[in-house]
Amino acid sequence: MDLLIRGRRDQFFVKFLPPPAGHKIFGAKVKHMMKLGADVNFRKYFQDVTRTGVVLHRLDGSRVSQMTFAGSGTFQKSGKESGAFIQDRMSFGSWLFLEAGVRLDTESVLQDKIATARFSAAASPPRFGGKTKISFGIGSVQEKASLKLFAKDLEQA
Repeated sequence: MDLLIRGRRDQFFVKFLPPPAGHKIFGAKVKHMMKLGADVNFRKYFQDVTRTGVVLHRLDGSRVSQMTFAGSGTFQKSGKESGAFIQDRMSFGSWLFLEAGVRLDTESVLQDKIATARFSAAASPPRFGGKTKISFGIGSVQEKASLKLFAKDLEQA
């Protein structure tokens, strides 16, 4: 059996960072740094399999069975993913940062549209002399559909 498997992924993305903006919330000076972006990914899965038949013989040389494979072992599956996001990073003075964002993804294999949110915070309280940083974050990341899995039905019979 000869086997050739190839995968390819081409990615294009763009980000836009508008100038920071500042204002006051509850008397505290807040600086906003927005980030907007979009990306597109093209994926391709290619497989070429050449299989020969299998013949089983008894000890006396007579044939027991023969198995052959029909159909072409060459096939490919392609997919496109695209996404866009917006994120706001807010700084409250020089020691507290909050980030919140939303991302929308679409993909062509399952034809899904998925919206996910992200949030994180980081603080370095002045009373610890800048030697301590506390941070946390939460978000959701969706796995993309496997092209190899969706190409299984294209394999030889």
